[in-house]
Amino acid sequence: MKNNKIAYLFSSSYRERYRQDNINVLAHPPGFVMHFRYDRKWVDDKLLNDIDSLKGKEAIIVIVDSEKGNNGVFPKFYPVRKAKIIKAELSGSVLHVYFELLPDWVDYTERDYDSLINSLKERPKERKEYLSGKFIVMDQLVQPVKFSPRTEAWESIIKKISVLESYKRTLFFKLDAIREVSQNEELKIENIDKHMEILRGYVIKSGGRYALEISLYLENDLSVAEKDKIVVRTDEKFFYPLIPKEIPINFRVDKQILYISTKQVLFDSLTHLIIELEKKCLSGPEIIIPLKVKYNRIRFGLSFLIFFAGLMFTGGVIPLTGIASIIIKVIGSLMSTGTIAWLYRKIG
Repeated sequence: MKNNKIAYLFSSSYRERYRQDNINVLAHPPGFVMHFRYDRKWVDDKLLNDIDSLKGKEAIIVIVDSEKGNNGVFPKFYPVRKAKIIKAELSGSVLHVYFELLPDWVDYTERDYDSLINSLKERPKERKEYLSGKFIVMDQLVQPVKFSPRTEAWESIIKKISVLESYKRTLFFKLDAIREVSQNEELKIENIDKHMEILRGYVIKSGGRYALEISLYLENDLSVAEKDKIVVRTDEKFFYPLIPKEIPINFRVDKQILYISTKQVLFDSLTHLIIELEKKCLSGPEIIIPLKVKYNRIRFGLSFLIFFAGLMFTGGVIPLTGIASIIIKVIGSLMSTGTIAWLYRKIG
């Protein structure tokens, strides 16, 4: 297959599980890895004979809705986002495709793309009762397709698919960024376990404070969302309670910030956070982000030294001898009580 071809990952709206996948594709940040499954009958025959050719390929994720016509059911195509395939494997009769989400949204502000996708030779096709054809194919990039990393492009996608019956009662939101508050620095998603290529998430510090930035968009009237709210769930072993605890739906288009603080840990630990909608009236994304909480060796070491220096300065007994005793005495002699208190505040 030619190297300039890209993969098209079609995702149906026919079942609830598929619809949830589509909503999640629109919610997760760039760098996150997602997983699609395809029965081999939906895979392009050429790909079945060369599964390895998918690895490393750029892809376009295409949401597929279906409408009834005079001759049966026909597809409507909504390309939404670029991705990069990092792993593909055939297990029995199912092809598993793992792909990294890229920051490039398909921009619908100026045009529709259904006819462009229809020009592909292999794709989901019309049939009497349900769609037929292929749901994962390799072909040239259809032109012209406009991409943009901006939130406005994301909103243009939501406007396009919110009118579909499958997504009319959906609140769309996405995780824009996680920032370390003290540095005002956006974290980058990275591999957090060297033994698992597909496990991507954020590395955060023990004793750190972070801001979660979330954009949301509701095409329908606000009255349908009055009983719903966005919640963030974390493991209390690693996190203090969030501020605020939840996000009410007060505006059709909004941007919200939540703050989370990590507790001290004695060793590197894996955990996760979940951002989801309490689904009383609407459906919505399920964002599950793996996290590695890093043990802060410097912070722990300074805490230890300051504690013993404080004892020395205030007359406490320190049963240490040799070099350790000398270091503690020097530190203690240089510190005032105010200095010790200030350092404690700085290191948490």
